[in-house]
Amino acid sequence: MPPVARPGFDAQATDFPGERKHSSDGFGSIPMSVGFGYDLHMGAVTLTPFVAPTLAYYIFEAEDYKNGARQRGFDGYVTTGATAQFSRISVGANWRKGDRSAGEGSRLSLSTGVAF
Repeated sequence: MPPVARPGFDAQATDFPGERKHSSDGFGSIPMSVGFGYDLHMGAVTLTPFVAPTLAYYIFEAEDYKNGARQRGFDGYVTTGATAQFSRISVGANWRKGDRSAGEGSRLSLSTGVAF
C-alpha cells in the first residue's frame, strides 16, 4: 500500500487533578502525518496494522506556566496501531508516543465505526 499523507487539527482543553480551581491549560496543533499500512485478509475480516510518523506545529498555553505565556514550536510523534474490519463494522486501537500534549508519556485510543 502506498504511503498516505494526511493533514489535521487537534485541540484540547485540560484541567489536571491537584491544580487550582480556576487554572486551565490549552493545547492546539496542526499535524501532518504520513501513514503506512498493509491489509491482511483473514476470511471475512481485514486487519490493517499501520504506523504514522507525524510532524506538528503546536501552541500550548497554561495559566500556571510563566504567567500564562504561550509556548510554540514543532513536535514529532509516532502513532502505531491496527484496525479490524468485518462487513461494515470496524474496530481499532492505536498508541501514540512522543506527543507534547501527552508529556513524556503516551496515549492509547480505541475506536469503532460503521460504514454506510
